[in-house]
Amino acid sequence: QTRWAALRQFVQRRGHFLVTNGPYRLDKWSDAAVVLEVSRDVTNPMGVGSFDRFAIPRRAYVSRIVPRADRLEVYPEIERVEKFLRDYRLV
Repeated sequence: QTRWAALRQFVQRRGHFLVTNGPYRLDKWSDAAVVLEVSRDVTNPMGVGSFDRFAIPRRAYVSRIVPRADRLEVYPEIERVEKFLRDYRLV
């Protein structure tokens, strides 16, 4: 009951049913465009840059394969991301 009442209030206030819990909220829409409002919640424990490691995909390469009696040992080389201020570099 409480959730349905909250949804009813949300629709009356916003004019739509798209409820999100992220920083993007539907602000305006038409047949030609959609406008999303972006806000930063400083109380969110995930700070700025928390997901930066996912923005640049790293690659892994097989550098050496060593045959053993009961297995193959595979040695990878994995790219690293170096960050300095707002710049990123794969090494």
